[in-house]
Amino acid sequence: MMAPSPTQTKSWWRPKGWFTEREEKIMVNRILRDDPSKGDMHNRQAITFKLLWKSMCDFDLWPIYALGLTFGIPAGPPDQYLTLTLRQLGFDTFDSNLLSIPAQVATTINVSIEILAIHRG
Repeated sequence: MMAPSPTQTKSWWRPKGWFTEREEKIMVNRILRDDPSKGDMHNRQAITFKLLWKSMCDFDLWPIYALGLTFGIPAGPPDQYLTLTLRQLGFDTFDSNLLSIPAQVATTINVSIEILAIHRG
């Protein structure tokens, strides 16, 4: 299990921790000196619906969302088990094949975009 921070590595199964107190001070000072914004606690702020909506409306983030949708969706495992899962949910063979068409189309589009990106790059 990963430690929450460099200064919180002690636990019941590792009573000494990973670092000495001097190493912790050096590490924290170097990290904060490198990027002072890491010293604030805004990374622990809860996400509300208002903040989520604000981020969805920010058009500067839309390319990141598009990359996540095109390259972040795996093609293999969901595609392989979709018809089996649909059959276990009670759909017959014809209906499960019809319901798998949108996944096939999305996979085809994603693979095409990836091939174009690789070919142009």
